[in-house]
Formats: sequence, structure tokens, C-alpha cells
Amino acid sequence: METPIPGLEASKARLDELKSDKGRLSRLVGEARKSGTNADELIAELQQVSSEIKQLQKQVKQQLNGAQAQNKWTPKPITIPPAVGNTTMAQAIAVEPCADSDIHHAEAYVARHPAASVWHRPCISSFISKTYGHNTRYLCAYDDVGGIVGVLPLVQLNSRLFGNFLVSMPYFNYGGVLADCVNR
Repeated sequence: METPIPGLEASKARLDELKSDKGRLSRLVGEARKSGTNADELIAELQQVSSEIKQLQKQVKQQLNGAQAQNKWTPKPITIPPAVGNTTMAQAIAVEPCADSDIHHAEAYVARHPAASVWHRPCISSFISKTYGHNTRYLCAYDDVGGIVGVLPLVQLNSRLFGNFLVSMPYFNYGGVLADCVNR
């Protein structure tokens, strides 16, 4: 359930009143012009109402944007608990963006993984970012001692037709999750 934004309903109600007044004044100006009467006072009042509408629309937009910024979701690291009775597996796995200091460890992980392709390498994410201008994310899964046990290269695509979403290696047929098996 969404939390109400203070003053938003009152602002919207006032906006509706002003739009109604603007419509009424526009009709009166049109009638005055048809009859040849002076409409200067009506036009001045119409301009004042239009100006107030613009200011109130800005205020409503700022209220909505402020509320969205406060309610913006930010991901927390994912922690996967160990399997019950499995003593060979690491105690927990945390998934988070790969730190700059760990890029060389990620490169080494990809180089030694039997299912890896060139598209899993962190340098490919960097290449896509520089070439196509897309935001990229490179996620690493860390075991309880800080070793990398998985990677996921992601590219953020933003399109008017399809929306804003993350894809692993959108220009290639390879990529996706590369990880050690956790179900031994």
C-alpha cells in the first residue's frame, strides 16, 4: 500500500478547480469576442489562472518526484544459507557488485572455469559500456572467506518499446550466470 503524500490531494483538487475556471474563462472570452465586447479583463484573469496552473503542476510534479526518491528501492546483498548437513560447502554465499579490487580475481575465476566463455570476462562488460554507452553491472558471488564462486555480467538496456531492464550480454548468444555448483 502506498503512503499518501502530504498536501498532494489538496494540490490536485485545487488544480481541478483552476482548470474548470480556465475553461469557463475561455468560453467567456470567446463569447465576448463574438459579441464585440472588450475582453481585456477576462484575458488578464485567464492569464493569471493559467500561470497558477503551471506553478501548481510544477509543485505536484516535485511532490511526486520527491516521494519516488524517498521510496526508491535499493538492492541489498543476497546471502544464500548453506545446505543442511553439507559440510563441504562454504557457509554462505553473498552476491554483490564486483569491487574494482576484485576484477583481476574475477578474470582469473573466469579463466579457470570449464564452462566460461570470453563473454563472461569483466573486460567485455567494459567494452559494451564504452562502445554502446550502456550502463553495465558485473556481479560476483563470494563465499564466506571472500573467494569468488560465481559471476554474472549484466547490461542495462533502456528502450521506449521494451522498457528499462538488465540483460546478460544482449549482443551475444553467450554469457549468463557462471558459478560453481552449490548442490554437491
